[in-house]
Amino acid sequence: MNSSLSINPKKVLHIVLNPFTHDSRVLKEANSLSKAGYRVKVLAVQNERGNLPAYETQSGFEVQRIHLVTKKLPKLKPFQFIKYIEYILQALIVLKNFNPCIVHCHDLDPLPIGIFSRKLVVYDTHEFQRGRNNLKNKYEALITGSIESLLAKHVDAVITINQEIANMLSEVLGRKTFFLFNADSKEQYSPNKSFESNYISLREKLSLPGHKKIIVYAGGLTYGRGLTKLLESVAYLADEIVIVLIGYGDLECSLKRTVRKRGLSDRVFILPPVSHNEVSHYIASSDLGLMPTENTSLSYKLGLGNKFFHYISAGIPLAVSNQPVKRALVEKYGLGIIIDPEDSKGMAKEINSFLSNIELQRKCRENVKKALTELNWEREEKKLISLYSELINKQ
Repeated sequence: MNSSLSINPKKVLHIVLNPFTHDSRVLKEANSLSKAGYRVKVLAVQNERGNLPAYETQSGFEVQRIHLVTKKLPKLKPFQFIKYIEYILQALIVLKNFNPCIVHCHDLDPLPIGIFSRKLVVYDTHEFQRGRNNLKNKYEALITGSIESLLAKHVDAVITINQEIANMLSEVLGRKTFFLFNADSKEQYSPNKSFESNYISLREKLSLPGHKKIIVYAGGLTYGRGLTKLLESVAYLADEIVIVLIGYGDLECSLKRTVRKRGLSDRVFILPPVSHNEVSHYIASSDLGLMPTENTSLSYKLGLGNKFFHYISAGIPLAVSNQPVKRALVEKYGLGIIIDPEDSKGMAKEINSFLSNIELQRKCRENVKKALTELNWEREEKKLISLYSELINKQ
């Protein structure tokens, strides 16, 4: 897809179908491109309350949120489709006025906008779309895959989140697929540096004494994350171990009820999320970062998750599910332990063993520091900027 030479080669439009409040991947990409000299705008959608700024500037780039007239329609599929059509139409108007050289579409839903734009198009899929957790059956997966394959023929580059999914997409789409880890900045937190005055550690937040061991989960409180089994594991965990869940989601109320009913308020703490640039500072006083992801979908099985890199940036060891991408990285760098999220007793046994082994913990922390020299955003952003340069030079 060729663009007109009259288009400003430094303008980039990133499109998301969310309010753009917690999307760390988009934020990092937009910030990196802005620093590299591009004029970047992120086009998002206004939230349910309608209380987010319609226009704002973040980290050197613009954000514009579309207000949908159809937003108040019921959340039934026919009405959702009407909202989607309105978003596409409004987005095309913004696109025409902004006149970018590159349209960067995040996930599948915004991709038709990029195709209609007749600009250079980057398709950035944050998960394996045809294996998403919210697809109800094989029929929906087939339709999603067919749409993705059709649209991907008309884009100029495909990006995803790790090598495993990139390999699968290269095969099903019949084209080269790049990957960018959603890694954190290596400058974001240094275990050798004390907290800045405006940061508070998790241990300080909860007033936990030094002998208490903190195992932390920082992410969505949703189905398929192993959180129900994690709470069951408390019965088998050593008395000095506490669990901290940081986030929000569909399971939040249910998890809080479970904590109350089982009298776990002194063992399990559920806290609201913090901003992306504070996470690693916040959790750095923890002893172990948890990723008990279940195999509820192919996307979950092959994914990596933002929290994987939050834990590395925080300098803490990891406990991850026995899933190919997670296990491969943990074993390659010696970052921690492998757990079975379906076995609450077995999971507790692995955690107890790890947290009682001071030498193993010390070694894993050293390995996490070393891994951060490779698994960091500074390295990934170079790949992104290089890809953009190649696209523009091929016009």
